[in-house]
Amino acid sequence: MSGINYTACLVLTVGRVNWRNKITSDYVDSALARTNTGLTLMNLTTYLKVADDANTLQVVLVRHKSVLSQWLARAHLEEAAAECMVNESVWFPSVDAGVMQQLISIIVAGLGSFWARYLADTEAAIQVEHFGPPLAEWDPDWAFSGIATFGHLPHVRYLVQPRELFDIAVIGVPFDGAVSYRPGARFGPRGIRAASTRHIPSRGFSTHAAVNPYQSWARIIDCGDVPVTPLDNAVALRQISSAFLELGSRQSCLGAKMRPKLLILGGDHSVSLPALRALHTIYNQPIALLHFDAHLDTLHPNTYPNMWGSTEFNHGSVFWTASNEGLLLNRSSVHAGLRTRLTGRDWEDYEADARQGFLRLSTELVDEIGTEAVTEIIFEHMGSLVPVYVSIDIDVIDPSFAPGTGAPEAGGWTTRELIRMLRGLSRLNIVGADIVEVAPAYDSQGEITGLAAAQLGYELIVNMVQAGMSLQ
Repeated sequence: MSGINYTACLVLTVGRVNWRNKITSDYVDSALARTNTGLTLMNLTTYLKVADDANTLQVVLVRHKSVLSQWLARAHLEEAAAECMVNESVWFPSVDAGVMQQLISIIVAGLGSFWARYLADTEAAIQVEHFGPPLAEWDPDWAFSGIATFGHLPHVRYLVQPRELFDIAVIGVPFDGAVSYRPGARFGPRGIRAASTRHIPSRGFSTHAAVNPYQSWARIIDCGDVPVTPLDNAVALRQISSAFLELGSRQSCLGAKMRPKLLILGGDHSVSLPALRALHTIYNQPIALLHFDAHLDTLHPNTYPNMWGSTEFNHGSVFWTASNEGLLLNRSSVHAGLRTRLTGRDWEDYEADARQGFLRLSTELVDEIGTEAVTEIIFEHMGSLVPVYVSIDIDVIDPSFAPGTGAPEAGGWTTRELIRMLRGLSRLNIVGADIVEVAPAYDSQGEITGLAAAQLGYELIVNMVQAGMSLQ
């Protein structure tokens, strides 16, 4: 019986018995004894996937530690091999992961935090059958085929694969539990990805920036969504914050030259708060905010009906909270595209916003001085050195161009005007960005809101790639 077939038989056998009671270390030992060193490792790995008894597991590992040691030596990991032989309890080598091409981590069911690690160097080391090179003729996708990742980017669930490296990652946050008007932005990440399928990497060359961001220096991936709960906002906030901190704290493919960057697809605007918290921790300093929005989002929570107590975590107070927590570089932050109505009878909302240090640019300013001049005002205020987080609420665009949003405001910019401004801001030191408040349920049949958001995401990625070219 070949090694590969034998492994399959072992899996089937395990599945047909009550292994919790019947599979013992002797059972596994007798099965493994009939295989060579490489296949012993494979079959032992298969066993570990179903074992949940710590004593049995320890017996098997110790009994076969000589085999494991031999395999490690074959993979030129003498230090790990020596550790394997010395350890009299459980084999758990601490090996430099950089030596290996792949890390196979096996979570042993029922053992909680107990992990068994096996490192694979080459296919020959574990005698895996080789089925030939990838079939290149089946690789290219059309715009309408394949899984709907952002721009047909590779999908890697980085939150569950911590060893993988990236330079720029697209991450969705399907959360809309903090809206004050129409819900539905939890479907924003899916809608934006579906609209981005026209962005095939092989046809991603930007005639404005003279670069194809998907075929340049950066490893850009779509790492899926944060699986955020819709049932408890406090838990959701912790989940989103932990996810952003986990991803943003990793090393990029460039190492110390550049930190990895996230393009976040919301979700309502509250997702910007955990993003700013993560960036403040990662960079150990306040972050300048470039905020494209029809609304201020610096409102005090008590400006909402509060007879039953205020709710601080909402999409209209997100930057009020960020400012109070010291997350923002207030004298360098900008609102652009404002045209909302204010609270009460006077200018208190604007006065409170000014105390938080924001420069406010209205929608009408584009009509008065043009997109280039508005862009230059933003750049002069923010500069090229401070870390900048770009947050785009899709309602900054007029509802005639982006109706699919939760709080539409008439009289906004065109999609083209916003794209021109983003292109003019490539000199900013953008460390992260989000596109929020896309609610596909209110979009047109032609999905024009999703198309606009997808294009804005592409432009932000182009800016990030341009900024990193000088680091090569």
